[in-house]
Amino acid sequence: MTRIDVLAFGAHPDDVEIHCGGFLLKMKRFGYRIGVVDLTKGELGTRGSVEIRRTESELASKILGLDIRENLGMPDGYLDICEAHKRPIVRMIRKYRPTIVLTHYIEDRHTDHTKAGQLVSEAAFLSGVQKYEPSEFSPHRPQRVIYYRSHYPSFAPSFVTDISDEFKRKMEVIKAFRSQFDPDYSADLTYISSPRFMSNLIAETRYWGARIGTKYGEPFFVREISRIDDPIKTWKII
Repeated sequence: MTRIDVLAFGAHPDDVEIHCGGFLLKMKRFGYRIGVVDLTKGELGTRGSVEIRRTESELASKILGLDIRENLGMPDGYLDICEAHKRPIVRMIRKYRPTIVLTHYIEDRHTDHTKAGQLVSEAAFLSGVQKYEPSEFSPHRPQRVIYYRSHYPSFAPSFVTDISDEFKRKMEVIKAFRSQFDPDYSADLTYISSPRFMSNLIAETRYWGARIGTKYGEPFFVREISRIDDPIKTWKII
């Protein structure tokens, strides 16, 4: 069994790459073991196909340097807050025993994103309950569930991570999903395949970087109050 330090969940292949790809690259550079679990295969996507997106995910995984990647095969567009969808997530958390879990913020314009955030939140708790769904893996509860950016302005981050050194590779990771983001790939144009989407993504990453005095940043939210014993060391500007 491969134990993972940071396990990121996304509703669809490419969600993790867009919203926390820089963070994962940075954690890998720090020497941590990182993994991704996609809940669906993205079969309702306007462009590409399940097979194409699987190939693109494999390329993105290589660029990210993932230690593991799994797809739970849940129905795209039909995620539900139910036991049938919680149990596979609990199994992933118990199997890989992450210190940190990443997932969608629980308010988003895409219902799959909203429900994925809620499902992972509940599964992260249930995975530590001794008598919940006995399986081949023993109970385990992550230290923190960290939520990545929402489309809604109500998202107020708890912290922002500097990804200036990782930004170029993050863009390579995103572009691995050519069927989704390359305007020339298909005549079926979508918002995320338009030049405006990529321009906005870069602008947002610059904005969050500017908020912490760096070139590029990714924002995150945690529900728990954080302990700080030495605020000078924590907030020292190098």
